[in-house]
Amino acid sequence: MGYSIAVVVLLLVHVCTSGRIVREIGEKCQTPNLEAGECRNIKNCPALLEYVRQSVAPTSTFLRDSNCGFEGLDALVCCPELSSRLTPWENGGNNRNRSTSTTRRPSSNSPSRISGNECGRSNLQIDRIVGGTTVALGAWPWVAALGYRSRTRSDLQWL
Repeated sequence: MGYSIAVVVLLLVHVCTSGRIVREIGEKCQTPNLEAGECRNIKNCPALLEYVRQSVAPTSTFLRDSNCGFEGLDALVCCPELSSRLTPWENGGNNRNRSTSTTRRPSSNSPSRISGNECGRSNLQIDRIVGGTTVALGAWPWVAALGYRSRTRSDLQWL
Protein backbone atom coordinates (compact mmCIF):
# COMPACT_ATOMS: atom_id res chain seq x y z
CA MET A 1 0.00 0.00 0.00
CA GLY A 2 2.79 2.43 0.97
CA TYR A 3 4.61 1.73 -2.31
CA SER A 4 1.58 2.60 -4.45
CA ILE A 5 1.01 5.87 -2.55
CA ALA A 6 4.66 6.82 -3.07
CA VAL A 7 4.37 6.09 -6.80
CA VAL A 8 1.19 8.17 -7.09
CA VAL A 9 2.79 11.08 -5.21
CA LEU A 10 5.91 10.96 -7.40
CA LEU A 11 3.76 10.78 -10.52
CA LEU A 12 1.73 13.82 -9.40
CA VAL A 13 4.89 15.78 -8.63
CA HIS A 14 6.29 14.92 -12.05
CA VAL A 15 3.08 15.90 -13.87
CA CYS A 16 2.79 19.18 -11.95
CA THR A 17 6.40 20.19 -12.52
CA SER A 18 7.12 18.83 -15.99
CA GLY A 19 7.88 21.61 -18.41
CA ARG A 20 7.95 24.20 -15.63
CA ILE A 21 11.35 25.19 -14.35
CA VAL A 22 11.25 27.73 -11.56
CA ARG A 23 14.01 30.26 -12.00
CA GLU A 24 15.30 33.14 -9.92
CA ILE A 25 15.50 36.80 -10.87
CA GLY A 26 18.46 37.45 -13.17
CA GLU A 27 18.79 33.88 -14.44
CA LYS A 28 19.09 33.39 -18.19
CA CYS A 29 16.06 31.84 -19.90
CA GLN A 30 14.51 31.32 -23.32
CA THR A 31 11.36 33.14 -24.42
CA PRO A 32 8.48 31.27 -26.09
CA ASN A 33 9.91 32.69 -29.35
CA LEU A 34 13.17 30.83 -28.62
CA GLU A 35 15.05 34.08 -28.00
CA ALA A 36 17.52 34.74 -25.19
CA GLY A 37 16.01 36.43 -22.17
CA GLU A 38 16.36 37.04 -18.46
CA CYS A 39 13.96 36.04 -15.69
CA ARG A 40 12.51 39.30 -14.25
CA ASN A 41 9.54 40.62 -12.35
CA ILE A 42 6.92 41.42 -14.99
CA LYS A 43 6.83 44.99 -13.65
CA ASN A 44 10.44 45.33 -14.83
CA CYS A 45 9.83 43.93 -18.33
CA PRO A 46 8.51 46.67 -20.63
CA ALA A 47 8.14 44.32 -23.61
CA LEU A 48 5.71 41.98 -21.82
CA LEU A 49 3.92 44.78 -19.95
CA GLU A 50 3.04 46.20 -23.37
CA TYR A 51 1.26 42.94 -24.24
CA VAL A 52 -0.69 43.00 -20.98
CA ARG A 53 -1.89 46.52 -21.80
CA GLN A 54 -2.87 45.57 -25.37
CA SER A 55 -5.07 42.65 -24.18
CA VAL A 56 -4.84 40.66 -27.41
CA ALA A 57 -6.30 37.12 -27.19
CA PRO A 58 -3.11 35.01 -27.64
CA THR A 59 -1.37 37.21 -25.07
CA SER A 60 -2.48 35.12 -22.09
CA THR A 61 -0.97 31.96 -23.59
CA PHE A 62 2.23 33.79 -24.48
CA LEU A 63 2.52 35.26 -20.97
CA ARG A 64 1.82 31.88 -19.37
CA ASP A 65 4.57 30.34 -21.52
CA SER A 66 6.92 33.19 -20.49
CA ASN A 67 6.41 32.53 -16.76
CA CYS A 68 9.50 31.49 -14.83
CA GLY A 69 8.24 31.77 -11.25
CA PHE A 70 6.81 34.25 -8.76
CA GLU A 71 8.09 36.99 -6.48
CA GLY A 72 5.38 37.30 -3.87
CA LEU A 73 2.21 37.89 -5.90
CA ASP A 74 4.07 39.22 -8.96
CA ALA A 75 4.85 36.94 -11.89
CA LEU A 76 8.43 36.41 -12.96
CA VAL A 77 8.70 36.25 -16.75
CA CYS A 78 11.39 35.46 -19.26
CA CYS A 79 11.94 39.01 -20.50
CA PRO A 80 13.47 39.30 -23.99
CA GLU A 81 16.61 41.31 -24.57
CA LEU A 82 15.86 45.00 -25.08
CA SER A 83 17.15 44.91 -28.65
CA SER A 84 14.11 43.00 -29.88
CA ARG A 85 10.37 43.17 -29.40
CA LEU A 86 8.32 39.97 -29.34
CA THR A 87 5.26 39.73 -31.56
CA PRO A 88 3.40 36.56 -30.51
CA TRP A 89 0.12 37.24 -32.32
CA GLU A 90 1.22 38.49 -35.73
CA ASN A 91 1.28 34.98 -37.13
CA GLY A 92 -1.84 33.63 -35.45
CA GLY A 93 -0.13 32.77 -32.18
CA ASN A 94 2.68 30.76 -33.78
CA ASN A 95 5.58 31.93 -31.61
CA ARG A 96 8.55 31.16 -33.84
CA ASN A 97 11.37 33.69 -33.99
CA ARG A 98 9.21 36.70 -34.76
CA SER A 99 10.79 40.02 -33.89
CA THR A 100 10.68 43.60 -35.07
CA SER A 101 12.79 46.60 -34.28
CA THR A 102 11.66 48.94 -31.55
CA THR A 103 10.50 52.12 -33.25
CA ARG A 104 8.19 54.74 -31.84
CA ARG A 105 4.75 55.07 -33.34
CA PRO A 106 3.99 58.47 -34.82
CA SER A 107 1.93 60.59 -32.48
CA SER A 108 -1.72 60.88 -33.38
CA ASN A 109 -4.16 63.69 -32.85
CA SER A 110 -5.97 62.16 -29.93
CA PRO A 111 -9.18 63.81 -28.72
CA SER A 112 -8.99 66.05 -25.70
CA ARG A 113 -10.04 64.78 -22.29
CA ILE A 114 -13.71 64.78 -21.39
CA SER A 115 -14.58 67.71 -19.20
CA GLY A 116 -15.52 67.18 -15.57
CA ASN A 117 -19.10 68.22 -16.36
CA GLU A 118 -19.51 65.36 -18.86
CA CYS A 119 -17.42 62.59 -17.31
CA GLY A 120 -19.58 60.00 -15.58
CA ARG A 121 -22.78 61.10 -17.31
CA SER A 122 -24.76 58.82 -19.57
CA ASN A 123 -27.72 59.26 -21.87
CA LEU A 124 -29.09 55.83 -20.87
CA GLN A 125 -32.53 55.83 -19.30
CA ILE A 126 -31.78 52.83 -17.06
CA ASP A 127 -31.47 53.61 -13.37
CA ARG A 128 -28.27 51.91 -12.21
CA ILE A 129 -28.74 52.76 -8.54
CA VAL A 130 -30.40 49.75 -6.91
CA GLY A 131 -31.21 50.07 -3.23
CA GLY A 132 -28.52 52.71 -2.79
CA THR A 133 -28.06 56.43 -2.75
CA THR A 134 -27.38 58.59 -5.78
CA VAL A 135 -23.98 60.25 -5.44
CA ALA A 136 -22.68 63.58 -6.63
CA LEU A 137 -20.68 63.87 -9.84
CA GLY A 138 -17.01 63.44 -8.99
CA ALA A 139 -17.68 61.21 -5.97
CA TRP A 140 -16.07 57.77 -5.76
CA PRO A 141 -18.92 55.45 -4.72
CA TRP A 142 -16.95 52.31 -5.57
CA VAL A 143 -14.15 53.04 -3.10
CA ALA A 144 -14.20 50.98 0.08
CA ALA A 145 -12.04 50.96 3.19
CA LEU A 146 -10.77 47.48 3.97
CA GLY A 147 -9.86 46.41 7.46
CA TYR A 148 -9.26 43.21 9.38
CA ARG A 149 -8.64 41.82 12.84
CA SER A 150 -5.96 39.25 13.50
CA ARG A 151 -5.76 36.58 16.17
CA THR A 152 -2.92 38.40 17.90
CA ARG A 153 -4.39 41.93 17.80
CA SER A 154 -7.97 42.79 18.64
CA ASP A 155 -7.89 46.32 17.20
CA LEU A 156 -8.89 46.86 13.59
CA GLN A 157 -6.01 47.01 11.08
CA TRP A 158 -6.62 49.02 7.90
CA LEU A 159 -5.16 48.11 4.54
